[in-house]
Amino acid sequence: VLDSPKGAVDVMDCLGSVRVVDCNVIGAPAQHNDTGFLEAEGGGPAEYVRDCAEFAVIDSTLRGGRGQNTATIVGGPGGDGAWLRFVESATIMRSIVRGGDGGTSDDSGDGGDGVFVQGITELHLDYSACVGGDGPDADPSFPLTGGDGGNGLRAGLQKVFDFQSVFQAGSFGLGIGF
Repeated sequence: VLDSPKGAVDVMDCLGSVRVVDCNVIGAPAQHNDTGFLEAEGGGPAEYVRDCAEFAVIDSTLRGGRGQNTATIVGGPGGDGAWLRFVESATIMRSIVRGGDGGTSDDSGDGGDGVFVQGITELHLDYSACVGGDGPDADPSFPLTGGDGGNGLRAGLQKVFDFQSVFQAGSFGLGIGF
């Protein structure tokens, strides 16, 4: 596993094909230091892919990192399982891709998306599960709102080919909801 500020697997500006086969990839969790009233840090994506001709995940498990826990601000969002942007063709086959859970706070962070795609010409999903990360309950000491669950798939695509795949949103957290 590579250590990158963007994702555990970080691919940018690749003119060829990239394959991730039979791997367990987990995005970095946010640093759990309380930053006062600044924005909480989000978890890292398991895979960050930008400007690539072709990308495939086969027989693998991807999981986004957990968002930052904090006592004073909104909890950090969970990282996406796979974050794909400007890829001509992407394939996820016989794999599980899950967003990271949001960080806990008075106003908890949202779960990451299982798969986030933008600017992709074709996405092929074959016998895979795309699951959003969970939004945790608000901190019980001062519970404002729980985090929202992430989407299984968040996409703005031209073509999606789906063969017996499962999409599931993450669960939402509880709070008193001001």
